[in-house]
Amino acid sequence: MFKKSQSKTANSPLSCPPGRFSAPRRALVQSLLVASLGLTKVGKTFAQTELQMAAARVWPATEYTRVTLEAPQAIRHQMISLKNPERLVVDLENVALNGVLASLPEKIAANDPHIKAVRVGQFKPNVVRLVFDLKGEVKPQSLALPPVAGYGHRLALDIYPLEAPDPLMSLLENRERAAQSAPAA
Repeated sequence: MFKKSQSKTANSPLSCPPGRFSAPRRALVQSLLVASLGLTKVGKTFAQTELQMAAARVWPATEYTRVTLEAPQAIRHQMISLKNPERLVVDLENVALNGVLASLPEKIAANDPHIKAVRVGQFKPNVVRLVFDLKGEVKPQSLALPPVAGYGHRLALDIYPLEAPDPLMSLLENRERAAQSAPAA
């Protein structure tokens, strides 16, 4: 019913068997290949525009622990709380796993009141996962902070205990510790 046009097929650079391209067809095929490779390189460059973390800081306190991540652009993320054992999972989207993130576990002190440890790893091609092993139940909050005074975009993760510490009990415990550590006269 339908016939292929001989002229269209004969003019197609793909119609010739391999190795039998005429000079003009070979030039056309080569330019198409170069163009497609160029697009591939552009695609790879676009995909490699993952955020590089500039800094990671941790401030432990009795009331809460703050983990701050800094980057040149806003940091997209998702948080999930898990139970048994208590964990907080933070997925950083379109972020490169670099030395700043890899050094985060070293910044968690043994005496941090809320975080036992943190693990950092490449979860998916463009997602870095932080898993915080916790010392108890928490109410996590995240806050995106804009650049200010030499700091870039920051993601602040505040890890609050589920039950806030009693300030009066904390004062009594601190006095008791101070009395025990004082030398006997």
